[in-house]
Formats: sequence, C-alpha cells, structure tokens
Amino acid sequence: AEVVDAKGRFIKAAEENEEIQKQKLENFKRQKEDETTRKIADMEAQLKKAEEEAKKQIEAEVAEFQAKIQKETDKQIEQAERRNQRIKDRMLQEQEQIHKQKLKNIPKSRSDGKTEEEQRREIIEAYEKD
Repeated sequence: AEVVDAKGRFIKAAEENEEIQKQKLENFKRQKEDETTRKIADMEAQLKKAEEEAKKQIEAEVAEFQAKIQKETDKQIEQAERRNQRIKDRMLQEQEQIHKQKLKNIPKSRSDGKTEEEQRREIIEAYEKD
C-alpha cells in the first residue's frame, strides 16, 4: 500500500511538475511575444519619426531652393525692367532731339505775321509729314 501510495504521489508530483513547466514555458513564450511586439512597435515608431524628419528636411530644402530661384528671377526681372527703361529714355531723348532739329529747320519767314496758333499748326503739320 505504501508503494502504491508513494507511486501515486510520485505520479502526482510529476504531473504537477509538468504543469508547472508548461506554465513556465507559456509565460516565457508570452514574455518573448510581448518583447518582440514592443520591439517592432519601437522600430516602427523610429522609422516613422525618421521618415517625418527626412520629409521635413526635404521640404525645407525645396523651400530654400524655391526662394533662391524666386530671388534670382526677381533680380533678372528688375534688371530687364531697368534696361527697358534706359532704352525708352534713350528713345525719348532721340525723339526730342529730332523734334528740336525739325524746329530749327523751320524757316523764320514762316512765322512772319502769323499768330502763335498758326505757327503751332504749321510745326505740327511739318512734324507729321516727317
């Protein structure tokens, strides 16, 4: 009876030990899964952060490049406008010189005895003919 009783206790202890080992294994697996899940989440967060930083960096570089292009474009437009104004000024000076020359070439006899209005009309007509 003692042998049977001892054998029963041994079997029961072995079963309990097996159950404890299963629980330890399950706990170990769960811990490893949790650790893996946590590591994956951390890596994903780091990746997302790195992507956001890279995107911000690229956006900043693009904005800087656009500003540089705009500044250069504005400078070129300003230079072109100044050249255009100088050309217009030169043309106006030349027209004024031509007009003064035409006025000098009008004979004095034309104005003898004529009103200012008649003189102006003749000057305008002479200018328009040329």
